[in-house]
Amino acid sequence: MTKVLSLNVNGFRAASRKGLVDWLLQETFDIVCLQEVKAEESQVDLTQIQQAGYHVLWNSAQKKGYSGVAIFSKEKPIRFNSDFDSNFDTHEGRLLFAQFSNFNLINVYMPSGSSGDQRQAFKLKWLERFNQHLKNILTENTIICGDFNIAHRSIDLHNPALSPKTPGTTPEERKYFDNMLEKGLIDSYRTTHADAIQYTWWSYRATAKQRNKGWRLDYQLISKQMKARIVSSQVLDTVEVSDHCPILLKLK
Repeated sequence: MTKVLSLNVNGFRAASRKGLVDWLLQETFDIVCLQEVKAEESQVDLTQIQQAGYHVLWNSAQKKGYSGVAIFSKEKPIRFNSDFDSNFDTHEGRLLFAQFSNFNLINVYMPSGSSGDQRQAFKLKWLERFNQHLKNILTENTIICGDFNIAHRSIDLHNPALSPKTPGTTPEERKYFDNMLEKGLIDSYRTTHADAIQYTWWSYRATAKQRNKGWRLDYQLISKQMKARIVSSQVLDTVEVSDHCPILLKLK
């Protein structure tokens, strides 16, 4: 069985101070996908991670303390890269692609758009480019993990009556999500929990976590041909090292 974990850590160093590395070392994951690491690889201590048998891939943003993604894997990747092409998102550290023996993996931290109209426009353009590239690289064995910064359906946020102009809920963003599924992907969590009320992110403000006023922003999409391999898809909402919680996919 293969265990694939995904988590937006909201700063690797901050999450480590809250027990992230200790928790990872207590568990038996095959692949760990992290988003929003907010650091360069040289700025963090990965000794324990590497001693535990993980190979490390790291893609940091040019802007200090911003964005960035990482993959820790027990299997050494056959090949990997940090961008779909030389012109795609080369400065914000939002992608890592890795090929393993049984599947291809994309770890993604999609833009938020919540800071203003300019960033929302960037997000929509980014999503368009991402979808264009997907059609060229999807195989029958592909996993896409990460923080999508999109609540795909009304069930995926605590207040579905929000304005349709709210970043993360706009019709345009949800359409891009639909387009990913139409290319032959399935939402592993919704495949096994069709109508579950479950979130993966809660604001630090107004005791949102305690009141479960959250959004489901983190996903593990897989090729539809892999559906029979799903053992379970879980949201680990009792693990509190970030404003997001981990999600875990187990595959045969």
